[in-house]
Amino acid sequence: MDEYINSDSDNYIDTFSDSISSYDDIDEELDDLYENDSDFIEREKTNHNYYIGICKRSRAYDYYLLVNAVSPKLFYKTPYDLLVRYLQEYSVIYMSDPRIEIMKLYILADGTYTVSVKTHWIRLIQRRWKKILAARKQLYKLRGTIRSLYYFELHGRYPDGLNTLPTLEGMMGSYSKNSTFDKFGQQSVIQWW
Repeated sequence: MDEYINSDSDNYIDTFSDSISSYDDIDEELDDLYENDSDFIEREKTNHNYYIGICKRSRAYDYYLLVNAVSPKLFYKTPYDLLVRYLQEYSVIYMSDPRIEIMKLYILADGTYTVSVKTHWIRLIQRRWKKILAARKQLYKLRGTIRSLYYFELHGRYPDGLNTLPTLEGMMGSYSKNSTFDKFGQQSVIQWW
């Protein structure tokens, strides 16, 4: 019985000491990242330049604040999870769930570092292009119907609405206030089917 208790407590101590050593390893890695990027961190940031890092929305003033940034060199050579942890640990403001963004810096008259998040637009473009690809796939499917093929045989073109494919041009038109584009980023078309 005593052997059982001692062996369990030894296993618990071993597990606990392993977890402590893993925390020490991570802390050492974070310190190494800081040392490698200290020149970039200490350097004054330039107005209207782009930076990779994390930002936090200021509810009081309704803009985003630059919390921390890393050099592109460090960004490309560091695993994402470790980089997020580094940015979180070495930032001025605590963030519970940081997300790495591409940001354009604007320095206000009082010296406040505010940013405009550019990654948001990249996500919108990706989402929009995904919808356009689905629309193109649907148009190809409709062009392959017997009715469309017969119309193409008789007239040398596809029926109205199937002649043009949605493209990159005008794909973000639906986000404009004066939008006259349909959901595929094209001018509204008459569907004959």
